[in-house]
Amino acid sequence: MGKLINKIFPQPGDSIFYVLRNIELKKDYKILDVGCGSGAFLYYLRELGFKNLIGVEPYVKEDIKLEDLKIFKLQIQDLPTEAEFDLIIFNHSFEHLPQPHETILKLSDLLSEDGLCIIRMPVKNDYIWKLYGSDWMQIDAPRHFYVYTVRSFQTLLDRSGLEIIKTVYDSSEYQFYASEQIKKDIPLISKRSYLINPKKSMFTKKQIKEYKKKSNELNKNNMGDQAIFFIKRTPTKKG
Repeated sequence: MGKLINKIFPQPGDSIFYVLRNIELKKDYKILDVGCGSGAFLYYLRELGFKNLIGVEPYVKEDIKLEDLKIFKLQIQDLPTEAEFDLIIFNHSFEHLPQPHETILKLSDLLSEDGLCIIRMPVKNDYIWKLYGSDWMQIDAPRHFYVYTVRSFQTLLDRSGLEIIKTVYDSSEYQFYASEQIKKDIPLISKRSYLINPKKSMFTKKQIKEYKKKSNELNKNNMGDQAIFFIKRTPTKKG
């Protein structure tokens, strides 16, 4: 299934499918999407033939229960302890959760022995903080409760029986133009915002091109302002 996803989404972009392109997913995997919103990602997986799809989203109007896809109006902590999943995904949802430690402990309970968790979220580093400080767009208060460094996130995992096995940086030009707009008091949803109306924004095509180039360089040097963490259970040491 990873090969199929790779054909559909061959280029980087703001898509969780691009994240999954090199993972061989079995169609009988039990998959949990935490903070799934309306469930778009799960519905797409359903179209691809996956059968065991669960989402939790406290802001949906009501539970959605189909034969092979269910979305519950719950927090992850509300799921039963006996539930177990082969793949658990937090696609820019972890930073919105008010109880990260409790969430990680619950994640550890829910992840199967050979399961994989993917957490995609902002990460603070010295480069972006020196450049923008409190104008850095990923702070995004009050929507983001916490923004981690890679080290602080690893510390959060240390006593949970989980470990980061791989980190991929996937920041984009958004980190620059959105932060520059914050400095100028231009909201993201303003008519002058590049996100809403590129032609009426303060940026030239050349500037955006340079932002994209710089973002790619930062990602290659593990200095992007957001990252994808691939997490598994810490192997048990044999005595």
